[in-house]
Amino acid sequence: MFQVYNKPYLNFDNHLDLDTLYSLRSKISAFVALNSNLIRPTKYTVGNFQESHTKGIVDYQLEYSNSEDPLIQELLSKDAFGHYIVFEQPVRHGSMSMNLRYSTSGYQNKHLAKECQRVDVDHNFSFFYNWLDKQNIFEDYGRVNLFINHPGTFSEIHRDHPPLYEYVQDQFLWINLFDRKKFFLLDNDKKVYVESACAWFDTNNYHGTDPVTQSCYTIRVDGVFNKEFISKVV
Repeated sequence: MFQVYNKPYLNFDNHLDLDTLYSLRSKISAFVALNSNLIRPTKYTVGNFQESHTKGIVDYQLEYSNSEDPLIQELLSKDAFGHYIVFEQPVRHGSMSMNLRYSTSGYQNKHLAKECQRVDVDHNFSFFYNWLDKQNIFEDYGRVNLFINHPGTFSEIHRDHPPLYEYVQDQFLWINLFDRKKFFLLDNDKKVYVESACAWFDTNNYHGTDPVTQSCYTIRVDGVFNKEFISKVV
């Protein structure tokens, strides 16, 4: 198992203002509800999955990218292809995603603000960013994702870096404000549950969630930790 500072995950709960964060949960839920048009099936590739016999959405996007069918091109141009392909092909995508800030220059640059594009409504999420900036976690941060599960769904067991990728230990803040979302890392075949609201772990490990009985979400902010914060949490 890949560890961070000799632990399966780092628990940040004692180093952040959780009371204020929890007080924001209803506003975060309202933001998700008001902007549900941004929710997409999570985009994985076949190399991400523990069981890799079924393709992910990215694989089909590449396969269909040169299609001359105007309908396919419209779906691709409007970022609606994922919603389409899950009906037409045996796609595995796990949770749904709301990407508020995303890298425009490749996955490897997702932690840098200058390399990320913000969606139009991202400014309405400023109440969360105000909290985040006060925590003094990052020197810089870029990609911001919400991973959304509805009843009966689960996040597929996957890792963020397929075998052909160069090993990279991403730095990010992971937030889970719901006890109902049971998130785990795999240590061989053993599930190691992340039992904190705010954490960091190595995404080269396979990870996923148990099926949920009520809708919930997690938030991930990719960035570069500042030295002062790391010195406090390790």
